[in-house]
Amino acid sequence: MKTRAYVTILFTALLIAFSGCGGKEIKTEKKVSLTWSGYDYPAFNVRREQESKSFERLHREVFVRYNPISTGQGYAAKILTLAAGDTLPDIFVVPAGSEQDFISRGILLDLTPYVKKDRGYFSQIPSYLMDFMSYKGGIYGLPGNLGVHCLFYNRKLFDKEGLSYPNENWTWDDFLKAAVRLTKRDARGVTVQFGSVIPDYLTLLYSFGGGIWSDDRPDRCSIHRQIEWL
Repeated sequence: MKTRAYVTILFTALLIAFSGCGGKEIKTEKKVSLTWSGYDYPAFNVRREQESKSFERLHREVFVRYNPISTGQGYAAKILTLAAGDTLPDIFVVPAGSEQDFISRGILLDLTPYVKKDRGYFSQIPSYLMDFMSYKGGIYGLPGNLGVHCLFYNRKLFDKEGLSYPNENWTWDDFLKAAVRLTKRDARGVTVQFGSVIPDYLTLLYSFGGGIWSDDRPDRCSIHRQIEWL
């Protein structure tokens, strides 16, 4: 995001006080304080603190504080608690799958006017990433990263079962067949070798044309029953 747009969105105007002394004008600047939050991971925390300092070096009028929040289910609950107490950080990570819930609660700012001002930059971001944070024609967040899921496999195990290695033509049916072949159980029926680790549920959900939120009711979750793994 271009600096001018970022500053316009996040910061209030800088307060500057002038006073006269001996015919000379003295300008005093008060720093703008910015707090942002994300998941509490040690490696992430170090990086985000470095990013905060880098921003401060570019914008001397701003003080940036990174405040990590507990991971897992506790993160979303903490954000909602801060929202209820009107103490939300200026910027925070929205948990995957919680986008529409946060938007419908009215705790996120509509960024559409700022995105329109800087179309050149935002046109570089894949539209499907922006769609996650869109609601009733508004844009309420920006993608922080794009995670890519990779498939790793053990050649020795594939060779032992006489299976061909995965390739770009593989389908989910091919994946399932290989996983079944590679799963081994002992005489008691206890699994001693798993054919695969279950992929991230979002990967499976969107790969099969599903979604978290209803198409006709963006504020209604479309997942209404527990998925059972057989």
